Amino acid sequence: MNLEIKKITEKITKLKAINKTKTIDLHSPYFDNSDLKNLKECIKSTFVSTKGKFVDEFEKKIKNITGAKYVILTNSGSSATYLALRSMNIKPNSEVFIPSLNYISNANALCTLNFIPHFIESEYNSFGIDLSLLEEYFRLNFKREKNLIFNKKTGNVVSGLICTHIFGNTSNIDKIKKFCRKNHLFLIEDSSEALGSKFKSKHLGTFGDIGLLSFNGNKIITTGGGGALITNRKDVYLKARHLSQNAKLKHLWEYKYDNIGYNIAMPNLNASLGLSQVKRLKKNIKKKKKLYNFYKKLLSKFSILKVSKIDENMDSNYWLITVLINQKSIKLKDKILYHMNKSGIKCRPVWQLLHTINVFKKYPRMKLFKAKLLEKKIINLPSSPHLNIDEKK
Repeated sequence: MNLEIKKITEKITKLKAINKTKTIDLHSPYFDNSDLKNLKECIKSTFVSTKGKFVDEFEKKIKNITGAKYVILTNSGSSATYLALRSMNIKPNSEVFIPSLNYISNANALCTLNFIPHFIESEYNSFGIDLSLLEEYFRLNFKREKNLIFNKKTGNVVSGLICTHIFGNTSNIDKIKKFCRKNHLFLIEDSSEALGSKFKSKHLGTFGDIGLLSFNGNKIITTGGGGALITNRKDVYLKARHLSQNAKLKHLWEYKYDNIGYNIAMPNLNASLGLSQVKRLKKNIKKKKKLYNFYKKLLSKFSILKVSKIDENMDSNYWLITVLINQKSIKLKDKILYHMNKSGIKCRPVWQLLHTINVFKKYPRMKLFKAKLLEKKIINLPSSPHLNIDEKK
């Protein structure tokens, strides 16, 4: 085994003794008495489904944190993606740009709704969209007719772009917004991992037409299962709200509908947990920043792994702390992951590139050299905010 891998593993493994655990999870939830208090109160009220005071109060909290005018709580981040796409009035068979280095739910939603994912390249720093390469690709392969953009090769209309803020970070969302406006493309920000993250003092998810949040069990705060759609557009909000309630028309007793909708609103029970959890958001970010600096200092002594840099314009939530394997040691990735996990340090690689998954191989894409390299180099380290560290190390 590589000597550096052994030494790094030994140092990180000491966290098990500090935390008095057999394993160190990648990102586990934390609960205290305030969570139990809210859950008990919600159960006692009997309003455990999609109506109740906790839904209203949690929505207000998310508005205050993000600065978004409108918030719709959903039962998952993936549900928020479906809701967002349905709210944008996209024609069937439209293409939508998304990074191949991405979580699968965005591509799943596009294909389920009869849209076409068009996979684009990533950049090295934030792992987000490489806008300079996209602009060149766009200039060569697409044409404008009035306010519509067409793919020269497929003849399909290109309607928009979904930008994922990977691990809670970005480096160019302001420029991506300008690109989309210039080319009449909608912009959806997948900010599932970015609650509490700001770029140039503006919360991620509020640059585009719609932002998406996730409160899954592995996120910085959790509602168990849950997500949210955030937007500053009233027309989008009204349509999304209606669709999230089965497209049911308001009436005191009759059940009438005017569209195909979803029963995907967040239950009050989940929102009660979110309301107590969100009060710890600032504290969680502060703790995660300390953990980020701990890893950065620890790994500065080694050459094989380096903590990824965060853009100077970011106020990050440090969701998953990420290291990059140096170029010479890429072939050791599986050995690093095996040895770490065997030692009880629950590390993981980044997701499989979407364009390499069988069901997505037929869809259009750019050349994806950088995404392929990042897939080989990225490892996520344990990043739970309640993970105790020896700050002297």
